[in-house]
Amino acid sequence: MVFPWITILMTQASASVELLVLNPRCVNDSNSSINAISALVEHGRLEVTSSGFSVLEREGTYLVPEGDVSRHALAARVVAGTASLRREVLDASLPVLVSPIEVLFQWPRSRFDWLARIQSTTMESATRDVERTNATLVRLSSGDASVMALELSGTSTLSTTDPLDLERMYVAVAQLSAPDDEATFYSIGRPLGSGGRVTYEVMKWKSERPGGLLLHPGAAIDPWVPQEQQERCASALLNLDPSAIVPRAYELGLGLDEFVTLAKRHRLPYVAANLEASSQPVGSEEARLFPRFRIFETASPGGRLVTAVIGVVDPKALSALTAAARGTYRVRDIGPALTDTKEAIFKQLGRYPDFTVALVGAESARAIELVDRAHVDLVVGDFPKGDTVPVLEQFRIPPGTRERARYPSALTRLRGGDFSISFVSARFEPSETGALLTEVTHELRPILTMGPKDAAAFRAVRELDEKTLARQERVVMPDVAPFVEKSPSLLPLVYGDRVPNRGGFRKIERPAPIRLTDELWMRLVTNAMLDELDADVSLSRCPHRTSDMIGPISQMFIDNWIRIADTVGLVEVSGTALLAIGEVITSQRAQDSSADWIHTGGFDVARGKVRGRPVDPRARYKVALTDEVAERPEIAKSLRDGTMSARFREHPGGWKEDEGGKELPLRAVIQRRIDRWGPNESGYLPRYDEAFARALADRSSELEPRWQLRIDDVSMSGTRYDASQSSELFAETRETRLTTPDNLSLSAKLDVALIYDGPALAWETRAQAVLDRVLIEIPGVDIPAQEQADDAVAFSELRLLAVSLGSGGDGVPITPFARVTFDSEITPTPDPEGGSFPHQRIFRGALGLVGHPGKVLRELRLGALLQEDLSGDPRQDFGLTFGYSLYWPILDSLAFESRLDGRWLARDSDDLARDLSVYVQWPNRLRVPFTRDLAAFLLADIVLARGKADPARVVASSIIFGAGLSFSRVFEL
Repeated sequence: MVFPWITILMTQASASVELLVLNPRCVNDSNSSINAISALVEHGRLEVTSSGFSVLEREGTYLVPEGDVSRHALAARVVAGTASLRREVLDASLPVLVSPIEVLFQWPRSRFDWLARIQSTTMESATRDVERTNATLVRLSSGDASVMALELSGTSTLSTTDPLDLERMYVAVAQLSAPDDEATFYSIGRPLGSGGRVTYEVMKWKSERPGGLLLHPGAAIDPWVPQEQQERCASALLNLDPSAIVPRAYELGLGLDEFVTLAKRHRLPYVAANLEASSQPVGSEEARLFPRFRIFETASPGGRLVTAVIGVVDPKALSALTAAARGTYRVRDIGPALTDTKEAIFKQLGRYPDFTVALVGAESARAIELVDRAHVDLVVGDFPKGDTVPVLEQFRIPPGTRERARYPSALTRLRGGDFSISFVSARFEPSETGALLTEVTHELRPILTMGPKDAAAFRAVRELDEKTLARQERVVMPDVAPFVEKSPSLLPLVYGDRVPNRGGFRKIERPAPIRLTDELWMRLVTNAMLDELDADVSLSRCPHRTSDMIGPISQMFIDNWIRIADTVGLVEVSGTALLAIGEVITSQRAQDSSADWIHTGGFDVARGKVRGRPVDPRARYKVALTDEVAERPEIAKSLRDGTMSARFREHPGGWKEDEGGKELPLRAVIQRRIDRWGPNESGYLPRYDEAFARALADRSSELEPRWQLRIDDVSMSGTRYDASQSSELFAETRETRLTTPDNLSLSAKLDVALIYDGPALAWETRAQAVLDRVLIEIPGVDIPAQEQADDAVAFSELRLLAVSLGSGGDGVPITPFARVTFDSEITPTPDPEGGSFPHQRIFRGALGLVGHPGKVLRELRLGALLQEDLSGDPRQDFGLTFGYSLYWPILDSLAFESRLDGRWLARDSDDLARDLSVYVQWPNRLRVPFTRDLAAFLLADIVLARGKADPARVVASSIIFGAGLSFSRVFEL
């Protein structure tokens, strides 16, 4: 085992340990943000018309394309021709708003001073630190290229012909349409935390604090960028000579072998107490990928100060990886791993360190909380701040003469920022028992645009920027605002008190501009999964989007939004399993964070509908879902009856399952869908507006025409038949359920259907046959056949979906229906004299309404009934028909099914003893599935009846209890 040991000699008047902590990202990266312009939404319609990294800046002079700012090469052409520049002053004293994060100006001027109105807005977050100044605006031309130059310094400082000497910045152009004015604004995002600035600050600190410890909290290598960029990130970090780095999901996403190889090649000092190779025994030396800790010594007047830096990986990091990558790592629980590590440190030193730092690659607050209770002095890994406010914190401990007892919680927790670096000084005083920690000072310093830069680091970043800019700047999606405004059903995804966005919740109200929120973005993603894999339903979490955008969207933002390692699979599940998944998704909506929400495509979990149709518990549905969703325990148990297809072959229409194919990353599905809207280098094309609008549509309500021929049920059951004593009064009736004596028997059932349904109407033709017959032969005794069930029924029903009476909002959809039924029997009913009655031949016609209340109570119906009995002399009756259908999943593999079909016929002058005024059949089943098609069931089938004429004008009943096997959807075409 290797224990890294580094000795640091410091000559200071007082003993201290000095730390500098970077933020979690590649040191070459930077952030940009524009906020002030959003204050104008209070005054009219605000629309971003173009954007891009097209501004070049040097020493306070900003070169800005006029009008269309997506032309990233224009300013560089002007700079290259500096020697022959033509200069035209547009405005000698143009008002400008400047803040640490942006520069905002209006051009041309209009009737109102809109910048003053921005400063007076109540939107504090948009205008904090904004100051007003004046600048000179000129037009610079070279050859046929021209740009505007905003000179904040008062004069142009373009003394170079090399565009790489200027910093590239992001700019957005916004058009304001107010009741009395039209205005155009240019908002420039000033880079924060840029590589050149960070490198300068680190090197300056190292020269002032020789022997200080430079810590990096992970995400130093980006797995989503080209290998050249990864290598440059590693080299840039190595040039800073870090003391310790902890891995995060970013590094782990490279894959175990590639990550370890890259770390060794660049000699990057990663530490990880709980990260292991899964192929080796838990806790073994061979399993460790990196040292668990590093020990540093600092010279002090009272002796050497010993500092231990322990690396801690968040177990949640694995959830961000592909299934293949996850399988190669093991992340041990934080508590036991830290205990083992501190024991190893004590064994190596023979005592506890003077100062213990836990460097946490935190992907969640939970990891910080666990480390915070582990007897360490300083916890590094929490980066909640996203503003430019500097912070100075001091934690003091009154000096004493001996060691003090303390609780396990850390003395202090460092809270960093997105584009800030932290300077930490831990001071000690000598005592009889050794050095005592007396003070920890933390200075959080935002790294702003203006300030000295390291020339070499700045140049390296600029060279890489220019290589990748053409692709990054391509506009690949239009502004979603016009599409949302044309489709009011999308507005709840954008506005509300609790709108999911960037992993959390925000209150977004009008007149805030329409933006691509998490739910709107995931509508695009889940619909892409439906279309590209030809699925019925899609399920995915939202990739962690660290940026936001209003207006047209470039590839740069898409690259940020598809940084997710999830792969896509296909599985076929039953309707029962799909409803169970829907319940899990519904329960997630109560969570405090939206980061782990499962988003759906084609599936309305609230109403239990797929593609406009109620979920059929016995149907099979093809579900496209990510591996991360499939592996969640609460989802995995609903997928047990299906086989996951995880390899695919690409074809012009999308991807097809193919065992010889490859894993399909979710990001590839999203990118392919976006590429379909701009199949060439020009980017998004307006002729794809209709396709883009459909990509935002709610597919769960889209009903496409469909024909089906299927055998819904083939079942066998053993039953016990019990009839009420009054059933003897119904000897003349043709319903065998009312004339059969109590018995035990076997029965069979067949249910066949031909179905068409579409947006306007649904047509169902169904044939059902049930026969439960017992033949008993005893020599010399004439025993008639016993039939507890004998039905042959065929019906055809038409539903007019186009005139649905209650489909809007949250109401119950109510649809008119018309049904024609022929009711007969397989064998004629025996009469009391030992013969048989004529075959039952009854026609029924019904007109009424049918409703679909929800996922459990699936159907309610009520209608007027006309019945014509042709079993003998034709006779007509009038009445009502009514019923319901219910499906209730009780447990994961248990479901209760119930159906009621009833009819009531009014009395009239030609009523006979065999006629029934009320007949209600109420079958109930408790189903336990064995396989996807076979299930066992317990049966309770109840019939209630009342005759029209004496002596049968009483209520009779029969009950069948039984158990059997059912084959569902034996055939489907």
